[in-house]
Amino acid sequence: MSLRTFYNQFVDALGRRGVEAGKHWVKTTLIRLAGESNIRAENISWKGPSDDPRHFDRLSYSIDFYVGGKGESIEFLMDDLQECVSDRQTQLRVESKIREKITSLKH
Repeated sequence: MSLRTFYNQFVDALGRRGVEAGKHWVKTTLIRLAGESNIRAENISWKGPSDDPRHFDRLSYSIDFYVGGKGESIEFLMDDLQECVSDRQTQLRVESKIREKITSLKH
């Protein structure tokens, strides 16, 4: 069995609802934090899961969006998406990652 097949079955077993809830939370947080910085994130979409060689044992997702016509992306591990809805430490880590990206767009 390939690693990809194994993780697809694993994701299905855990339920996609946790990932979908996390993706919604991240999208809402991105819009909120961008708005606080007077940045408008547009055409927001998700890609994934994808195999990331840096994290061969985990699946990653990316949220893609445009700011001023320029494409941007932030990558999240499946674990963070599943946990960010209910775990405050994960929320803080994810928010920090989003804030860093937004700060880089202001320069």
